[in-house]
Amino acid sequence: MTLAPALLPVTLSAHLAWWAERHPLREALVDELGRMNFGELQAQVQHWASAMTAQGVRSGARVAMLAPPGRESLVCLLATVSLGAIWCGLDPRCQPQELEHRLCNLQARLVFSFGRQGKRDYPVEIAAILAQHALQAQLVVVEDNGADAATSPPAAVSLASFLAQPGLVSAPPDTTASTNSACTAAQPCVIVYTSGSSGLPKGAMLQEAAIVAFCRAQNALWPMDPLRTLNFLPISHVGSIIDLTLPTILAGGCVVFQRKFDALASLQLIATERVTFWGSVPSTFILQRALPEFDSTDLSSVQVIAIEGAPIPAELAEALGKIAPIATNYGMNETTSAITAMAPTRSLAELTGSVGYPMPATELRIAGAVVAGDIGEIEVRSPRCLLGYWRDSAASAAAFTGDGYFRTGDLGAMLPDGRLRLAGRKKEMFKSGGYNVYPAEVEAVIAAHPGVQIAAVVAAPHPIWFEVGVAFVVAKESAQTSMLIGELNIQCREQLADYKRPKQFVLLPELPMLSIGKVDRVALSAQAVAAL
Repeated sequence: MTLAPALLPVTLSAHLAWWAERHPLREALVDELGRMNFGELQAQVQHWASAMTAQGVRSGARVAMLAPPGRESLVCLLATVSLGAIWCGLDPRCQPQELEHRLCNLQARLVFSFGRQGKRDYPVEIAAILAQHALQAQLVVVEDNGADAATSPPAAVSLASFLAQPGLVSAPPDTTASTNSACTAAQPCVIVYTSGSSGLPKGAMLQEAAIVAFCRAQNALWPMDPLRTLNFLPISHVGSIIDLTLPTILAGGCVVFQRKFDALASLQLIATERVTFWGSVPSTFILQRALPEFDSTDLSSVQVIAIEGAPIPAELAEALGKIAPIATNYGMNETTSAITAMAPTRSLAELTGSVGYPMPATELRIAGAVVAGDIGEIEVRSPRCLLGYWRDSAASAAAFTGDGYFRTGDLGAMLPDGRLRLAGRKKEMFKSGGYNVYPAEVEAVIAAHPGVQIAAVVAAPHPIWFEVGVAFVVAKESAQTSMLIGELNIQCREQLADYKRPKQFVLLPELPMLSIGKVDRVALSAQAVAAL
C-alpha cells in the first residue's frame, strides 16, 4: 500500500486531502448505509465544516456526537478538527445521568444525536438536559437508518436542515478552555471521557499532533496491504477512533463499521468485506471464538489480529494464531492509545507474557521498582500524553509526577528484555491477610482451565482476612458445570498461594461489560458482597 508522505503536516485534514486528491475513488469506509470513497469523504467533511462554521464553531469550541460508529461520526470528527475545534464522542449506552455529566462539563456549541432506539429517545433526553441546565448548544438530529423515527424536540434541527443552512453566524471567542500546571500551550482537538468505573468521568484532552504521530507509528509497526479494518467499538473511546479508524484513514485504507457489536455478524463482515485488520479487546474475541460458526467462517483475509488492552489467555492466542499473526498493545485514553505494543507474532511466550515494548518517544518506569520484575505502578512520559483533564485543574495536576510522568493507575513489571508485563489495575489490587493479591494473576490461572470461557476476580470484605477474592466464571458450552467449580478449586490450590485463591466461585451466563468491551468490575463487586 502506498503511504502518505511522512513529511505531510501533522494534521488529519492534510492526510485526508492527500488521499482525496490522488486516489479519490479508493474506498474509505463501508457501513450499513453503503460505501464511501475518499473523494466523497473529503466532500462530506468540507460540507459539514462549512455548516459548523455557519453555526459559529471556531477554534476551541466543542462539538459532541452521540452515535454508533459509522460515517456520521467519522465525518463529524474530521470536520470539527479541521476547524481547530474540539470533538467529543458520546456512547449511546450512557444513561441519562451520565450524558448529563458529560454535556454539563463539555459546554458544547453543537450536539449531534441519532434518533430513538428501543425505549430511548436520545434527542428528547438531550434537549431536556440542555434546557434544564441552560446550555447554549444547538441540537442536530442525525437521520439514522438503524433507529426508529424520532420526535424531534422544538429546539432541534435535522441534519439535512443543518447542512443546508445559509450564511454565517458570528461567534465570540471561546475562553472556557482549562489551563493548569500539567497542560502546555498546545490546543486539544479531542476530548475523551474516562470510563467512569470509579468516580465521575473526566475528559482527557488530546492533541492532533499526538494522534497523527500515534497513527503513523502503529501503521509502521503493523503494516498491511490492503488495510481493511473492522470497527464496532464505541466512538467515545480511543480504541475506536485512534486505534482503528484514524490509522486506517491516514494510510488510505478502508474502515468497515459495525454499529453495534454482534459476535456472529462481525465474523460474517470479516468474511464478506475481506477484512485484513481484526482488532479488539480480549472479551470480544472470546465471545467470537465460542461461536459454533467460528471454525467454518472464512477468515483467510485477515493479515493481523490485534488483541489490545489486557493480557491474552494462552488458549485464545493459540487458536487465533492459526488464522494470522497476533499483535498486542497496552494503553489508555489519557496516553492517546498505546504506551507499549508488539509486532505481529505467533510466539505464545511473547504474547501471553507481556504487552510489548514502549512505543516510539515513550519513557516507561515502574514506581518503586528496584530490579526488573518488581511490580509497581506504571508511569509514562511521552508527547502523546494528555494535555490535562477538561475543566479540572486539580485532577490534571494530580495525574502527573513532579518530573512529568503520567500516573496510569495500572500495575506492571518491566522484563529484562524491555517488555512490559501487566499485573492489573492499582485500584483492583487488594490485600488478603496482609498480602497483595493481583486479580489478573488469579484470572490467568482460572482461564487456563479448558472449561472456562472467561473469568473475573474481584475483592469482597471478610471479617478475618480483611478482603478475599470472589471469582465470576462463564463456562464454555461443552463444560460439565456440575464439576467445574471443584476442578477450579483444585487448579487454584495447585498453582496459587492460599491467600490468592478465590474463596468463592460464581458461575454466570455472561459477565457485565462496559461499552468498550471490558468487564464491569464495579457491577461484579456488588455481586461479590452478596456471594459470600
